Order: sequence, then C-alpha cells, then structure tokens
Amino acid sequence: DHGDDDAISSLMASIGIDWKSLNPHQKDSNYLLVQSLYNLLASVLMRFHASGKQRTVLSNTAMPTPDELNLDGLQMQILQCIHTELLQNIARLSRIKTASSVNARSVRAQESNDWDSSADVRFLCTGFDATFLQIEQLLYSHLACIRHLTYQTHSGTIKTFLRSDAFLVSLCQLLFHGTPRIKRVALLILRDVCQFITPAHLSAVNAIGLIRGGQSSPTPTTATAT
Repeated sequence: DHGDDDAISSLMASIGIDWKSLNPHQKDSNYLLVQSLYNLLASVLMRFHASGKQRTVLSNTAMPTPDELNLDGLQMQILQCIHTELLQNIARLSRIKTASSVNARSVRAQESNDWDSSADVRFLCTGFDATFLQIEQLLYSHLACIRHLTYQTHSGTIKTFLRSDAFLVSLCQLLFHGTPRIKRVALLILRDVCQFITPAHLSAVNAIGLIRGGQSSPTPTTATAT
C-alpha cells in the first residue's frame, strides 16, 4: 500500500514516470527508489555533524563542506537501503525459474503439434522471463553499487556493515540463487570481506550450507548506521 494513489501519480509524473501504467512490481521498485532518494536528500541537507561532543546544525544558506557531512553515516543509509531491497528479491530468482519450468512443461503437454516451433514455449519470451530479467538486473546493479561503495574502504562503519551476519548471509545466498555475473560480483565482495573476518565467522552463519541452498544457522544480525 503506497497511500494516496492520485498524489503519488502526480509526484511520479513530475519526474517523468507514468505511475498508473506500471505493474505492481514496477510500482514497488519506483516507490522504493523515490523514497530512498528522499532519504538521501534529507540526509545531505539536514544531517548533523559531530565535532567532539558538540553537534552543529548545517547552514541552510551555504553549501556544506565535506568536513561538515557525516559521509560514513550517509554511505550506511545508502548501503542499508540497497541491502534491504536485495533481501526482498534474492530468492525470487530461483522461484521464478521454477515457476517458468513448471509453466513450460504444462504448456508443452497441452500442445497438439510438437513440430510447430512457433508454438513451443521454449522459443517464446513469457512473463516469467521478463520478470526474471528485471529482478536480475535490479540485483546486479545493487550489488555492483555495494561493491563500488565498499571497495578498499578504510571506514570502520562500512567494515561493520560488511562483517554483519545479515550481509554475509545475503552474499552466500546470492552465490546460490544468482546468475553468473551476480555471482562474480558477490565473490569479489566476499574476497574483500575475508580480510576482516575469520573462517569461524563464516562457519557461524553456515556459509557453505547457504551457498548450497540451505538456511543460515543463527538469526543474522544487522549493522546500524551511526
């Protein structure tokens, strides 16, 4: 539920999005995107910065300098928003592939002429295929963004995010559910993360089991923004 549909439609139209023509998944994605951009803008314009124990409100009459911005906190906001959307879509890739396979078998069983290739569902782009490609592109772009934001980081806050059980579980799940290009980026990030964690940490979240399609052992912990 996105609230007042007419108000959202008017807002989306102002940025070139035809809200009423979107399917439910596209509405969810675009709503989350605009919400994330709003949170990002609010973080930049209204963020406090800490100087010892004193906090200073940013001036609304001058552009803030890098020293006035809590960039670690801003990065954490972005990473957490991206990670949340990853969590919502990781398992959908495998579910859609399974549903597509079941649909293909049912359609082929109903075909009266197996020699007519134009009627073979294997040669058609179905709704399952279109949805799969949309979600795959979403996961890949989000994961690539995480890689860009965390590569060779020296921030303790970002390292805390990378070491969190919740993010490690997500990486391992992507190595099972993801497409080859998603798995490649996930492995690159995992290689970087292994500098900050021990094998016991991976064992604690059941990394091998997750990569094989299993479940995590403990309840994953999440990193919090500072």
